[in-house]
Amino acid sequence: MSARRIALALATFLFSYTAMAAGGNAPAAEASSSSGAAALKAKHAELKDALAKNAFGRPLHMASKESPDNLSGELHAVINHPYAKVADALSKGSAWCEVLVMPMHVQQCSADGSAVAMTVATKLGPDAGEGVKLRFAFKVGAKSADYLALQLGAAEGPYGSRDYRVALEAVPVDATHTFIHLTYSYSFGTMAKLGAQTYLSTSGKDKVGFTTGGMRGVVERNAMRYLLAVEAYLGSLGGPTEQRIDQRFKAWHASLERYPKQLHEPQADYAQLKRQQMLAISKS
Repeated sequence: MSARRIALALATFLFSYTAMAAGGNAPAAEASSSSGAAALKAKHAELKDALAKNAFGRPLHMASKESPDNLSGELHAVINHPYAKVADALSKGSAWCEVLVMPMHVQQCSADGSAVAMTVATKLGPDAGEGVKLRFAFKVGAKSADYLALQLGAAEGPYGSRDYRVALEAVPVDATHTFIHLTYSYSFGTMAKLGAQTYLSTSGKDKVGFTTGGMRGVVERNAMRYLLAVEAYLGSLGGPTEQRIDQRFKAWHASLERYPKQLHEPQADYAQLKRQQMLAISKS
């Protein structure tokens, strides 16, 4: 494969629908329940004003960071689901197959107590190709009545990308709301940098983030996609089993359109292809 074709494939994979990962400041899954809960509750209090008034139209705070070989970011948000529901659902590896298929082009996904394995394509539809395989180690570091901490990580990814991690923490706010902290990062080498430059100068040149553009804008868009996917998944759990996929898809797709400048999908048949993809994964 030529360097340009590799760059384009990498750009699509990493910068359009990249796997998220845990930031360098977030050994959340190693924290004790008491210290982790106290720290996250203190962060909720610290962000009180930012959560109450911001450009997102909801209680959410976003940050991102770029270094020469790493992209990272984090979200703090209050979601409209009780903590017990959040902790029970998201502490299962199988839930992440259901979540990840929404923002990512996942062709296959399987999970057990210690890993989530998936095959990710660079596009939707029957001509998506073979895809690339990613295997994330899955660990629930803490789960108690008032604190959840989990993380997924992969040491290596395609085209020289590496150090994929995702970490999520959660504490209850009240009987019906939960405060979550989602942190993420991944590292990349020379070929990935070429992919980034290719993407940002071609198909990604008009895309913007929520607080900035460029590569940081990319991780911001993906972070929001994942948060919305988590919420759509949680929101579907109360409905009849046979209706959950449709309910989940409709909620997630509608939530993207709340932020059309950043998240709108221009592909004409995107909705149909994504729904088919979600149904296929749920039945696999």
